[in-house]
Formats: sequence, C-alpha cells, structure tokens
Amino acid sequence: MLAGTTDTGYNAHPAAGLALARPRPRIIFLGIPLDPLSMRETLDLADYAMATRVRLQHVAVNVAKIINVRADPDLRRDVMDSDIISIDGMGVFWGARLAGHRIVERVAGIDLMEHLLALCAERGYRPYILGAKQEILNKALRKIRERHPKLVIAGARNGYFKREEEARVVEAIRAARPDCLFVAISSPTKERFTRQYRDYLGVPFLMGVGGSIDVMAGLTNRAPVWIQRIGCEWLYRLCQEPSRLWRRYLSTNSAYAVLLAAELARAHFGRQRLAPGRGSPDSHSD
Repeated sequence: MLAGTTDTGYNAHPAAGLALARPRPRIIFLGIPLDPLSMRETLDLADYAMATRVRLQHVAVNVAKIINVRADPDLRRDVMDSDIISIDGMGVFWGARLAGHRIVERVAGIDLMEHLLALCAERGYRPYILGAKQEILNKALRKIRERHPKLVIAGARNGYFKREEEARVVEAIRAARPDCLFVAISSPTKERFTRQYRDYLGVPFLMGVGGSIDVMAGLTNRAPVWIQRIGCEWLYRLCQEPSRLWRRYLSTNSAYAVLLAAELARAHFGRQRLAPGRGSPDSHSD
C-alpha cells in the first residue's frame, strides 16, 4: 500500500492541528501565503501535532523558493498545500515587513530543526532523518546524539535513491513509526516527496530541512548571528561555495528585487488612491 490509502494510523485531516490552534492569520506576500508565526508558536504547533498524532506538514520559504514557485507549478502546489508555510529567509522577512505585514520573526529551517530535536529529547518523541550523503549523515547523527544524549532516533537514511526506490524508502519510514520526519533533500524533490507521501507515512510532523544536515555534520558553517540579522547569510554561503551558488543567487536575488520593487510600488500608489484628497469622495471644499 502506498500514497492514496487510508491506513495511516493517525489523524490525517489536513491542517487539523493548525486549524485548532493557529495563533495568527496567514498573510499573502508576492502571491504566496505565509504563516507569520514565531519560533515558539511553531514549536507549540509541532508539539501538539506529535502529542496528538495529527498530521502537520511544514515548509520553509526563502527568496529562492518564492522565485522558483513562480516558474514551477508542481512546486507551487506542493508549497501552497502545506499546513504551515514559515518565513525562513531574512530577504522574505524584510520584504514582507516593507510591504506592510506584521512579522514577529523569521523561523529558519535549521533553527527549527535544532529546537525540534531538543523537544524530541525532552518529550520522548522519535525523529527520522532522510537525506544527505551517508558519510555526512553519519557525522550529523553522531553530533546530534552527543548534543542530545536522551534522544531516541527512530531511523535515518541517506537521500540518494531513485524514484523507483521510493516505495521501499516510504515503507521503511512508515515501519519505524517516527513522530517527526526531517527531509534533507534538495528542492523541489523534498517538497514533492513530503506532500506525495505525507498521508501514508503516518508521521505527525513533517518538514523539509534542505542543507541542514551538512551544517550539523560540520561540512558547512552558518553565518555569524549578526550577518544573519542583516539578511546577508546568502552572501556568507556564497563565499563558502562560490562556484556552486553564484549563478543561483544572481538570478534569484535579482528577480526577487524586481518583484519586491513592483509590490512596494503597487502598495504605495494604492495607498495614495485611497487617501482623501482633491476629487475624492472624502475631500471637502469651502
């Protein structure tokens, strides 16, 4: 049995936990719905999902993803159909705030994963990690166990498998009965995999974590906090991997700047049209 069956062993009603406990309404930014949640609010929702075994799928949105969903209808569907759509990148955080949305903080995927691992160790939840090369995954698992000695890991598997092998991967995750699943595979595969199998896997909380395993294994370093806060974490990563990232950042950041400028212009002129003035219904003459 695979995706499409109803034998999940948990409450698979889409966004059931979020519908019961959503602390803030969604916003729409550049055509993408976003949940402007704090880290604490996101963790509380994840905790609720794992405690009650209600399915909750999380996706993190950064500048690259906002651009990519506009060109990839499948990725757009996979992102927009998620239960929680978090603001991951500072570019999205500041862009949404400039557009007039009230954003408390960004919820970076790697930070959320770190907090969730601590939560799992505290509450006895069992995570499953899927992704990265095997040697990198092994290093990350060692470091995670050193950091959280009480943590029981339900299972782990590298992310290098073919599409025709997915059925076996899915069955292995399902058999392990984890409380949360971290999918450390590149986009758009992680979004497609998570959405396609979420109701069959029987895992309450699911999220894509991209390159977080590389960071946890010590393969790559995160930018210092002050660089993260000013929104230049992408530049720090570019300096570490220039040959791999320069073209991607050039295209996505340029496209995002154009989109954001257009959005801010529309918002500005929209406010001007609504403001009372000469010839408007709210204007007054002597």
